[in-house]
Amino acid sequence: MDTIRRVLADFPAPSLPKRPYAVANLHRFENLNSSARWKVLVDTLVRAARLMPVHFVLHPPTKAKLDASRPTRRLIEEAGVKLEPRMPFTRFLHLLKNAEFVLSDGGSNQEECFYLGKPCLLLRENTERREGLDGGPCLLAGFSNELIDKFLANPKAFAGEVFDADVRPSDIVMNELGGAHG
Repeated sequence: MDTIRRVLADFPAPSLPKRPYAVANLHRFENLNSSARWKVLVDTLVRAARLMPVHFVLHPPTKAKLDASRPTRRLIEEAGVKLEPRMPFTRFLHLLKNAEFVLSDGGSNQEECFYLGKPCLLLRENTERREGLDGGPCLLAGFSNELIDKFLANPKAFAGEVFDADVRPSDIVMNELGGAHG
């Protein structure tokens, strides 16, 4: 949370895509190396691009996967998915903050979306993080078409509150645990 605050306060927003847009960040090895999971990721990207442009930030393993499959790359590009090179975190955070929603399989994106109140569809089976789950802006969908459909039908329904400068993450955790923080 401190990093998010600092980046957004101290680093000017770069030139960003015209809104509305979504951001995708999909890179987990267990997803890239499973034919069934990869198919769900690609299908979800294509479906999301029907709603608005999707800016797909490519980690090196994801770029390699797309470079090895020209038909898949062509499919998602023709659907309106814009392939973006990996970028500095400061630019990525501004991109994330201004997106309508996020498609991710990463835990750090889950946390960032939680603090920004940004709707986030988590495409992974489980997560070690709690931020944003249980009524928050993050939906842990696994690879369930039913949950993916629910999210894509109305991503705004998953928006959460943006945490203000006076909220400390440790206070949030302590309140959830029912304890006091001193």
